[in-house]
Amino acid sequence: MNGPLLCSGVGDTMRKKERRPIWPWLALSAVAAVGILTGYIIGYHLGTEEMRAQVEHGPGDETTAGEVIQAHDAQEGGPATDDTIGQTEGVGEDALPYGTSSPAEIEAEVKEFFAFLDTEDYVERLGEGATSYEHFERIIRKLSSNPPIPAGEGMNLKYMYRNIFHFFRLLNRNDLYLIRETISNETDSMEMNLDLFYRWLTPEGPSAEDKDLRPSPEVRYQYAGFFLNTIGGRAYLFRRSLGLRLLISYYCLLIIHEADQEGRNTYGIDVLPTLLAVKHEIGNYPGLRYRDEYLRRLSSMESYYLARR
Repeated sequence: MNGPLLCSGVGDTMRKKERRPIWPWLALSAVAAVGILTGYIIGYHLGTEEMRAQVEHGPGDETTAGEVIQAHDAQEGGPATDDTIGQTEGVGEDALPYGTSSPAEIEAEVKEFFAFLDTEDYVERLGEGATSYEHFERIIRKLSSNPPIPAGEGMNLKYMYRNIFHFFRLLNRNDLYLIRETISNETDSMEMNLDLFYRWLTPEGPSAEDKDLRPSPEVRYQYAGFFLNTIGGRAYLFRRSLGLRLLISYYCLLIIHEADQEGRNTYGIDVLPTLLAVKHEIGNYPGLRYRDEYLRRLSSMESYYLARR
């Protein structure tokens, strides 16, 4: 009689052991997951701050990016901005000189621009003994050797990560410093400078002198798509002032439009939504001297795409 009862008791005991509540383990796992996620966020934040510090300083400066930004804001009475691009009399009334120079003349203008930069203190502070044009050559070759992927981030997160850190992977501290300082110090002539470099990038026939330096049409297309169509590229533009963001977006639209017309839009980038947004913003932004010219070309591109819908 006791045998079955004994077996039954032992079985009940074993079943009780097997039915231990699992919520303490779930809670412990949740705490561990939160800890890991917190550590990742902190680590990512610190890493980003470290990279920002490299961009915000001149060579040899060891202060943090936050200290640099706070010091600048305190000195200027507010956040740094270059939204005064082109704010002169006759805003929006002039036309840019598209296609009025030969490739050789454009190349001469580009070199003249860098000769001017060599007289600026921020270029002299690089201390490398190289001219700003030699820096420019190195930067162009680095960027051309490994262009970003302008589409497909939703299908492969690796592309997203690579695009987010694209410039930090390819350019060194002095390269980033020169780009930042040039943008910051040459604001007044930024519209003409960007027009010049767009014409340098897209001539009818490259001169013999710079044909090996100028990025190929495919590389131009990939960078234009990067700025307009990827998280990393768009984040980079939205960290710039509104005026500069609109100008870069405008020229990227021109480059992709050219690729569309020539059957080279290999990633199938649809620029019409971005084009409409940029056109609206430029139309409402008073700080561009050549605003009417930008709107004229954007309207022509809009008609081109709407006719093909």
